[in-house]
Amino acid sequence: MADEPVDRRGLFRELFKQATGAIAPVLGVDLDAPPRPPEPHTRAGLAHRTVSIQELLGKSGEFGLEGRSEALSELARHSLRMVPSAHATRMDLEFGGHPLMAEGQEWPSWQDRPLTFLGQLEAGEPLGRILFFYDVTGRPSGCLAAHRGSARVIRANERSLFPVEGPALPAGGLPGALAGELVVPRATSPAVEALKLSDDERDAWEALRDELASLQGTELADREGGVFQVVHRVFGYPDETSGEMPLTCELASAGEDVIQGRARLHPQAAKLERRSGRWELLAQLSGDGKLGWPWVAQRLYFWVDRDALAAGDLDQVWAISR
Repeated sequence: MADEPVDRRGLFRELFKQATGAIAPVLGVDLDAPPRPPEPHTRAGLAHRTVSIQELLGKSGEFGLEGRSEALSELARHSLRMVPSAHATRMDLEFGGHPLMAEGQEWPSWQDRPLTFLGQLEAGEPLGRILFFYDVTGRPSGCLAAHRGSARVIRANERSLFPVEGPALPAGGLPGALAGELVVPRATSPAVEALKLSDDERDAWEALRDELASLQGTELADREGGVFQVVHRVFGYPDETSGEMPLTCELASAGEDVIQGRARLHPQAAKLERRSGRWELLAQLSGDGKLGWPWVAQRLYFWVDRDALAAGDLDQVWAISR
């Protein structure tokens, strides 16, 4: 460990209500601030501004969804896109490199090998600094009960933290830039399917999501059959089309093995599906050659129980790779 401590700084300044009403840390971005000028090497898809809930509800009437304003308000979430940027001036976010850890804090391992460090994000209470680790060597899918512990998110929330050496990608580290955005789930997601939208409303829902992305200077990265986009995010909704990952997390964490893409056909699916709604997206890390991450055209999704997240407990995080 180095001799000089680094004091933790807060990124998340307030709390925001997730779609379920659970309390989770709000993203440390001033949503009312004017758009920042684009950085020279910003990845495509970084939001230029963040639409407010009020603006979203105002737009819903233009798409014939004024009768769904309550559902939109409940389901809309703030998310934070993260991009590697050599020109980032703040150190709230860093991909790879040396994690800042408390003295005596152990590097996580799985199956007798150290996990690879992927990045760290500075947060306020209740999370503190959060560090992301994954078994890059084996790249487990997270669909088997035996994959418990193959990905870890740990908190380093002591006042004095020190850089620690270990396996990391990228090894030298790369700072990142942050941008907030408002997101709404796909019409085919379980939460929206429960609304029993008409066919016209489903089309309007997707058109509104398109408009929401356009207003923020982004593009939807979860289109059926769309081109893969490198999108790293914290909170919000996963950029994927199956909608079955919360159920996969529930089954696998309960000791059941799952065939990828067939979670709803599992014998225990009907029993556990309602409980699976407790899983919230904590982070999504896309395959990114710029970072040396080997899961090309795939993503690694970290999921967490919403009540545990509100309490600052990340011990039960479950990761799905696909």
